[in-house]
Amino acid sequence: MNPEEAPLSQREKVLSLCIGLLATCLVIEVGFHFLTPQAAGFNNRVAEYPTNHRSYFDVLREGPEGPVYGVPMDTNLGTGGRTGVPLRPDAPVRILGIGDSQGQGQGVRFHDTAYEQLSERLHKKGISARTRNVAVKGYDLDEIIDRYALETASGETFDVVIYTFVLDDFGIDRSGLGEGSTDESLMSTVSATWRFFSHIKAQWDLSVATTAAYLESYEGETRKRQTLQLTNLNQAIEANGGHLIIAVMPLLYDFETYPFEDIHKAMADICEVNQLHCLDLLSSLRVHTASSLWVHPVDHHPNEIAHGILADQLADYIHRKQWLTESGMKK
Repeated sequence: MNPEEAPLSQREKVLSLCIGLLATCLVIEVGFHFLTPQAAGFNNRVAEYPTNHRSYFDVLREGPEGPVYGVPMDTNLGTGGRTGVPLRPDAPVRILGIGDSQGQGQGVRFHDTAYEQLSERLHKKGISARTRNVAVKGYDLDEIIDRYALETASGETFDVVIYTFVLDDFGIDRSGLGEGSTDESLMSTVSATWRFFSHIKAQWDLSVATTAAYLESYEGETRKRQTLQLTNLNQAIEANGGHLIIAVMPLLYDFETYPFEDIHKAMADICEVNQLHCLDLLSSLRVHTASSLWVHPVDHHPNEIAHGILADQLADYIHRKQWLTESGMKK
């Protein structure tokens, strides 16, 4: 037998297998080195963005790593809100828009916000009215109620008050929520594969904890207390001759596996039992992919598309209810 055709010995087979496994592991490590997500990036607290992928933003300034993009927010309306050039300056201010950064329109041009677009939608239905946007980033339910009291303290009244309601407005316990745990083990230091799966697990754990915190805020004493707040707000508005619309905005999360359906059902139940006017946007928004409604991949506030849908729904609701009387109709 030719020595070159002799079968491999057991030792040679084991050695060949080990070399193959090591080569495979090296390829996997290199692949996961490029696939592992970076630890930083997401930021929904500031309306400034690293890219202009939809060509919607302006260049706000030059940063150390290049242009910083965004839109002018113009939030110096008294004690906070949103101001700009009205689309219908001739229309009387008959609507008050309250809420937090979603109602304010973070990352959205003033004329594209739902509260401002509403004047155009109503105009097409023969109604002359526009909205004063006093939604403020970071407001919770107590502050939103206080803001309504402030706006009406001098005797001014509004025919319609729109509250852009966000699912965390009932208050959630954030004590157990962070940005996701960081694996600082020796394996994470030396292995990109380990870091990749560690990151995926940390994000999954954070998602599960966040979902649980949201759901818990609509149970027990928290639900009773915050429901009472909503009914008190509604009573104050009705006492001033107005009508409250609670526009329930879904979290712009994967709508195919949306985990917050129970919260929307809870809000529907709260509104029905307490005779509150609620307008749930989930069905209208979920026909789109959630990411197509984001201001930016690093900021999941609703963009101008979502604001336009909200404006459409609000205009239809107000028109159907016939809350804006003849004094607000076009001549």
